[in-house]
Amino acid sequence: IPFTFTRTRENASSTDWEGFVRGLQNIDYQGVLSFETAPVLTAFPDEMKADALKFIHKIGQYFAKRVYGA
Repeated sequence: IPFTFTRTRENASSTDWEGFVRGLQNIDYQGVLSFETAPVLTAFPDEMKADALKFIHKIGQYFAKRVYGA
């Protein structure tokens, strides 16, 4: 998470998240932030689903704060 990694041994992020946030800030983006999370409900044991969804929610809050300053 956030779901996009290179296929190298280092598993480095393949997304420039700082550049992504900066770009949205620069255009004063006010739209909806959305990201794909479909496999999360089948990727973890049932007992971990609530925690995984809470983590995804926390990621969304982080990006909203960074993009909107909320």
